[in-house]
Amino acid sequence: MTKEEYISILNTNIAINSIVSGFSEKASGKMEGLRKAVELAKELDKPKTVTIPQFAADLIADSKFDNIFDIVKLVYHDSIFEYGSKMDEAHERTQRWLRKGHLHDFISAFENGYEIEEPKYRVPLPNLNSDNGKQFITYKNGKWFACAHRNNLQQEFTEVELANLPKPYCDYERVEVKDND
Repeated sequence: MTKEEYISILNTNIAINSIVSGFSEKASGKMEGLRKAVELAKELDKPKTVTIPQFAADLIADSKFDNIFDIVKLVYHDSIFEYGSKMDEAHERTQRWLRKGHLHDFISAFENGYEIEEPKYRVPLPNLNSDNGKQFITYKNGKWFACAHRNNLQQEFTEVELANLPKPYCDYERVEVKDND
């Protein structure tokens, strides 16, 4: 059965139920469910855009390739191409990102479009070190505090999230997280 045939059957059921049931409350709920099913069925063929890092978007946007296979070959092979330093950095970072399992996202972005992931930042606290290392602004359960780097705590923030940073820390240096590729 094709998507169009399925939608046609659902629409026929909606029409039949509206005539036969006399618009009872029970039929109204059933028709609402059928309408929702039609709405969802229409979404089946729409490609989903993915969110990718800026460096991967740079590689897609700046490349002169006609198909995804050329780009994947470029990224997976250490071939030397005559690109500017921006492309070299995008190439290297995208290569690492793909090797971490993002090939499907990259192909989908090339084929269906993409949104660019917001950059994330850490806020190191100056002159504050512990036995565990450098201290960073950290957020958990509605509270801000200092803590050494830990993966189970939120220590990377978007610009929007940093707008909620307590006033004394707003002017501290923000370091863009690049190793999170």
